[in-house]
Amino acid sequence: MENSRLAGLTKTDWLCFSFLEGIGLARLSRLYTYLNQLQKHSSDQEPHDSTVI
Repeated sequence: MENSRLAGLTKTDWLCFSFLEGIGLARLSRLYTYLNQLQKHSSDQEPHDSTVI
């Protein structure tokens, strides 16, 4: 499998989650949405190239 990331996790990570007992599609979907939004929010919060004197 390639090492691309979806919401900060590899495809292998998502595959492993899918085999956990009690984890269904709805929970995986909510986890993906949460992590994706968290990742977007944190990238928006990164400092810009501004020099503080």
